[in-house]
Amino acid sequence: MEVLATDGTPGAGRWPWSAIAVGLVGLVVTASVAAAGPPGSAEIAVFRWFNDPPRLLGVVTGLVNPLLRPVGLTVLIVAVVVLLFLTRRDVFRPLVTAASAAGILAYVIDNVVKVVVDRGRPPAYLPDVLFHGYPTDPHGTGYPSSHTAVTVAIVVGAWPWLNRPWRVAGVVAAVAIGLNRMYVGAHFPLDILGGVSVGLAAGGIVLVVEQRSRRTQPVIA
Repeated sequence: MEVLATDGTPGAGRWPWSAIAVGLVGLVVTASVAAAGPPGSAEIAVFRWFNDPPRLLGVVTGLVNPLLRPVGLTVLIVAVVVLLFLTRRDVFRPLVTAASAAGILAYVIDNVVKVVVDRGRPPAYLPDVLFHGYPTDPHGTGYPSSHTAVTVAIVVGAWPWLNRPWRVAGVVAAVAIGLNRMYVGAHFPLDILGGVSVGLAAGGIVLVVEQRSRRTQPVIA
């Protein structure tokens, strides 16, 4: 059910507060575990399963992987923006504004957390990580995943203005990018969960600010 603001435009309702709460709790929990020491055996086992997946999943991830590399991802983003303009033209401006703001905020928060936690990427702990054509060996700190954080934040920020097919596509894209980061050896599972947490919090914050700013705008008779 779509929530409408007093001016008839799509509104976020109260759920962004839940997104912020879940994101902050998830961030505290995952950051505490990530900062406690090297990845445990269970986390490594999950990482290995996605980094070198079973045959069927490997075929799917192998087909999706080129789309999520720099050139493919750029083309995909341009195509999505064009399709949104054509199919959601009436709400295109607030949709893109909120989604962009959420993505930027998630990127900033993510990189601040990286400095605080400072956990290495999989190659820092494992000698046999598969990169599957990743342009360069993953470097820098791993927790949390910036790709995941920004993608989740963009989806959350755009959510009130998306119809059901676009929402499904957004969730699928966020899941695909998160799993792909393990497939190319860039992140451990906890990094992905941390990224999801940052994305939820950032997207929720942007929607709350957008909602409150709209309420304070003067009504022109």
